[in-house]
Amino acid sequence: MVNKKLLWGMLVLTLVFGLSVVSCEEEEDPVKTPQHTIKITGINDKTGTAMIAIFSKMDYIEDAKDNTDLMPEVWGTGTIKNKSVTVSLFTNSFLPYTGSGNFYIAMMISSNDSDSSTYIYTNGKQLSEITSDTGMNLPKYNITGSSSTIAFTKFIEVDLGDEGDDD
Repeated sequence: MVNKKLLWGMLVLTLVFGLSVVSCEEEEDPVKTPQHTIKITGINDKTGTAMIAIFSKMDYIEDAKDNTDLMPEVWGTGTIKNKSVTVSLFTNSFLPYTGSGNFYIAMMISSNDSDSSTYIYTNGKQLSEITSDTGMNLPKYNITGSSSTIAFTKFIEVDLGDEGDDD
């Protein structure tokens, strides 16, 4: 009789434990926002790798010339193929970027022969149109969806060389 009570007790405990495990649904992940990508189209006469750097403050772009260790807030790299490049974006913590907002965009294209050029997003305006006595007034690009497409003509090439430095 004691054995039957013990068996029934073990059976009941097993059933209770089993039902609690089965009835507790695994929590589903919240809806995941896809990682953002930026596609730059119309890249004529350029081959190699494009690195896109995204900043929320102008200071970051201005300081990048003097501080090569400066990390952009959002970045990504990709290979130029068929006159375009698609870049998956990451935070400076190397996590997939899923946010949104208005940003300054810089792009460096390194060709296969070690030559590189730097471009900034100006929404197609010339440097003279966005520069005044008080400094540069770069437009920001609004990243909203999971993918953005920007024409290469919306960027201008800039020289980040050491012009004007006294050595």
